[in-house]
Amino acid sequence: MKAIWNALSILAVANMIGLGLIVGWLYTSDRLDATRAKEIRETFAITLSDFRSGQQAAIEETEATEAARVEAEKAAKPPVTAAERLAARLEATELDRERAERLKREIADLQRGLAGERTRLDSEWVELRAAQQGHAEEVRLNEETVGGSQFQKTLGVLGKLEAKDATTILTEVLNGTGSIPSDVPRSAGPSGDPVVMPLPGRAQVLSYLDAMSDKTRTAVIAEFVKDNPRLAAELLEGLRVRGTFAAVSAAR
Repeated sequence: MKAIWNALSILAVANMIGLGLIVGWLYTSDRLDATRAKEIRETFAITLSDFRSGQQAAIEETEATEAARVEAEKAAKPPVTAAERLAARLEATELDRERAERLKREIADLQRGLAGERTRLDSEWVELRAAQQGHAEEVRLNEETVGGSQFQKTLGVLGKLEAKDATTILTEVLNGTGSIPSDVPRSAGPSGDPVVMPLPGRAQVLSYLDAMSDKTRTAVIAEFVKDNPRLAAELLEGLRVRGTFAAVSAAR
């Protein structure tokens, strides 16, 4: 028992000495003085419940003070006169009028844009319908031409001629009157190839070329290439489009 008491006494003295050293270090390091020690003592003298209650009371007092200040400012303002109320109402009315005018302008701009778009679409639709009708008419004329007995007779003669002679005849058919007018330029571009002018017999020649056998057509096109490569290319493109006519005709 005595040994336990001695041990406790030694531990208490050691704690006192350690506490004294800590306090001394705080004083010597300029971290603690009498004022701060008093504040610490007062802080720990108040319970947490009392501290929270004091904080809440301070907040409520601040809010009450702010509310009283606002009310005092409102009371200090002079009352709004009838003229001031009328001016405020007129200002609000003017703002509403400006908003309405701006909305009307935006609607008018939108309507003009829609009308322009509608006009463009109507124009494109008319052009499309005209192209469709022209296409259908060309298909009809081609069917009537190819199906005629006289066409078949002429085709038979062309198929028996030499390619050069057949090309000469088809060239005359292309020109309609037998020759290109003298005032039309015969060549253009860096290659010097003759100009491909609008030819009155183009549709008829394409019908003949389309109805020929592959061997005869190839030989005739080769002759066209010798004399006028650009015209030969135009005729080949016409044959390609002619395939579209045939597809349309088969679908009808």
